[in-house]
Amino acid sequence: MRNKTRHYSTLLGAISLASIAVRPAFAQEVDPSTLGDDFRIMHHEPLNNIRFSTPGASGNSRIAAKRAAATTVLLKAFGKQFDLALEPNDQLVANLPMAQKNRLKKSMRLYKGRLTGVKGSWARINKAGEHITGAFWDGKELYIIDRSDDVAKAIAGKQFAKVAAQPYSLIYKLSETESDATCALDPKVKSIHKFQKLVGELQTRAKALPATTRQLDVAIVTDAQFTQANSANPQAAVVARMNVVDGIYSDQVGVHINVSEIRALTNDGAMTSTSSTTLLNQFSSFTTVPGFNNPGIAHLFTSRNIDGSTVGIAYIGALCSKGYGVGLSQVTGTGTAGALTVAHEMGHNFGAPHDSQSGSACASTPGTYVMNPFLNGSSQFSPCSLQQMSPNIAKAACMTNTNNPPTPIPTPVPTPTNNADVRPVFLFNPINTNVSKNFTYRVEVRNGGMGAAKNGSVNISIPVGLSVYGATVSTGFSACTNTARLLSCKFATLAPNTTKAIAISLRTGAKPVRLISTVKVTASNDSNATNNIGKEAIDVR
Repeated sequence: MRNKTRHYSTLLGAISLASIAVRPAFAQEVDPSTLGDDFRIMHHEPLNNIRFSTPGASGNSRIAAKRAAATTVLLKAFGKQFDLALEPNDQLVANLPMAQKNRLKKSMRLYKGRLTGVKGSWARINKAGEHITGAFWDGKELYIIDRSDDVAKAIAGKQFAKVAAQPYSLIYKLSETESDATCALDPKVKSIHKFQKLVGELQTRAKALPATTRQLDVAIVTDAQFTQANSANPQAAVVARMNVVDGIYSDQVGVHINVSEIRALTNDGAMTSTSSTTLLNQFSSFTTVPGFNNPGIAHLFTSRNIDGSTVGIAYIGALCSKGYGVGLSQVTGTGTAGALTVAHEMGHNFGAPHDSQSGSACASTPGTYVMNPFLNGSSQFSPCSLQQMSPNIAKAACMTNTNNPPTPIPTPVPTPTNNADVRPVFLFNPINTNVSKNFTYRVEVRNGGMGAAKNGSVNISIPVGLSVYGATVSTGFSACTNTARLLSCKFATLAPNTTKAIAISLRTGAKPVRLISTVKVTASNDSNATNNIGKEAIDVR
């Protein structure tokens, strides 16, 4: 097992969200939790006899519906029983394109909740068939559940042979992990996991942030290496980690994370570099071309071996910036624990600098939180990090109010308002097709608001070079018209959290070309005009 020294770039300063006149600063760090040769699970226990149970429906009220959706998970580990009270976390993927969302629903179930009777706890669980993964926090310790074959390289000592023989579900504590990571910028910092300190520190966390009432859409791109490494279902691999990221941000920052796009690349195109800074620049360029919508943060999951020791890099204070609200994480080899890398890098986008680093606004903060210069496996933001992020959250135009503010299970869901939030969603972007060929261009219209969208319209530009042969629309659309290469369709209503689709039959010309179609969606009671326009790239080869 090789031993690496971990190096980090200095923080150059934060940028203003109001004016991006200069290149933003970035933070570059290493997360041993994503490296099989440095991250070691010293002790774990197999998970047997995991019990899932649901009480079932009784009555027709909203309370009854919520009660019917509730799930109880009982598991035994480390000499005690854990009772998890869960409910579906469908909101995490509600803004994905319909086809992608339906595939995920068939392959896995996402849950959120808490430990029964444990104040300040949270849980995020993923269930795929008979296997579960995820994490839960009991106020003192973060427990991680994984499949043994996903963390085999991190299993220490003689336990590795058992893991390799027959995969099984396991659980471990992050306090019972080790890492060789050190900070080259500050030799006084030692990479010693002292998770027990979190007990006292957690009691002094910042209390100024509100309960979870805000939400942020995040776009995830996986490079070809990550897609290949998770070829069975790369979208499920992303969502399993993002469910845990949502747990961290919902509990501590007051922001729900919604995954609005997962683009699994099979060809990295211009994103070829293994230099972290160059790759970040290449990814930033990727997110600014027509056909890609950065809704607030875009993050790259990579499984390539980044040069040197870096496994994470992100721009600081760039929330809602189309060009700079980006980051990347090297996610390989340790399953669910890789979510901590992503949470750390997104923390920089939110405006959190490093804790316990000279020159940082949080220099005096102990080095046992998630924004420590070396990524130490902690899942907790320090009070200083929360203070630094709070102003950015307050003025973030890309955030919206949550449809369902958190309420104890099974209290009724608050009555929705009449506001709608309509936007275009693309199933594939870009569309790859050949010359002189018929193809289908599918556009979905999604209402992410709390009220039914009324008197809606969809206008789709048809680029010169494409011939229109017809259009098929979902029930509820009026007949579409095509005037001057602008296809216009109208709908009377669109219920909350539902989607309508338009499928256009097109034929390409005789020459290879990249074409751009602009889609604009409106409704008379739309509450958010910032996401009404989208662009679809069509690559004719």
